[in-house]
Order: sequence, then C-alpha cells, then structure tokens
Amino acid sequence: MKTPQQNSEEQAHDTRQRKRPPPGLVGLVKAALPRQTEQETARPTPCWTPNMDALLGLDTDHAVAAKLGLERDQVFYRRLMLRIPVFKAPNTV
Repeated sequence: MKTPQQNSEEQAHDTRQRKRPPPGLVGLVKAALPRQTEQETARPTPCWTPNMDALLGLDTDHAVAAKLGLERDQVFYRRLMLRIPVFKAPNTV
C-alpha cells in the first residue's frame, strides 16, 4: 500500500510529463511559422513635430498617445528625452 505522499509524488510526476509536447513537435511548429525580421517587428520611429512635442506633459502619456496615434511607450520615451515632467491631474473636490 502506498502512502499519501507517494501518491502525490506520482501524480506530480505524471502531470509534469503530460505538459511537455512531443520532442519533434516544437521544431515542426517553429519551422512552419513565418519568420519575422527585426525590421518587421520594430515600430517605426515617428517624426516628432513641435506641435506633437507641445502636447507632452499636458495629459497622460496614454491619452497623448491615443491622440497622436502612437504607442504609449513612444510618447513616454520622447517625454523623458525632452525632460518634460509627468502630467499630474489637479485635485478636484
């Protein structure tokens, strides 16, 4: 007769083995997927205009990104490079 600890160890061992895909399957799936080059995955760098720069710090990075059609990270990085402080909403009562 097995102890509860032995049963739980066997179950844990069985689940670890079941989660792994067959060895050759991973390579086949990766080979079938089209490869993306670094240029395809990279976001284009926007040409920042003075009008775009003027919006930085007047609203949240997320809101400015939505207005300009950019990603938040692009707006965040540009604001940091220009040393513009983070937008802080005024306290409303």
